[in-house]
Amino acid sequence: MTDNQKKLVLDWMRKVHTLEHAHRQEGISWGKVNNWLGIPSLIVAALIAALSSVCELKDELIINLISTMGGVTVAILAGIQTFLKPSEFAEKHRIASGTYEKLRHKIEYFLQFQTAHADVEKLIDEIRVEWNNIDSINVSNKYFMLAKSWINGLNKYPPELDFI
Repeated sequence: MTDNQKKLVLDWMRKVHTLEHAHRQEGISWGKVNNWLGIPSLIVAALIAALSSVCELKDELIINLISTMGGVTVAILAGIQTFLKPSEFAEKHRIASGTYEKLRHKIEYFLQFQTAHADVEKLIDEIRVEWNNIDSINVSNKYFMLAKSWINGLNKYPPELDFI
């Protein structure tokens, strides 16, 4: 393996590692959104059910008002959760992160054990094709930049290749 080939593969590995981490963080974020919408909805619905079962309260108007406001709150939270589908996005990003992680491990294995292989160019091309075939969704710029900063902070990879 030539020095330029090794630099290229390491650059790819850095990019794949960045995307892996960015998707992981994006998935965690969508999971939190799902919890922030679902848990309050569950709590409010449970409180409404408990409130309506208490017959000894003296003011029916207050019970009806609280039940109505709580019901509207639950409906709004459930509607937002249905529209945004945060749990689906969390799962898609988790799967994308796992796919990038598998590719990164393949690159690590290649660099560790197959650099002396006779047909290095073929193996590099296989990695390139596999990376091109990953069907991934976009990550937010926020999580991409955080991942990039974190990966660069590891000091594991050489500087980004500069083609200009």
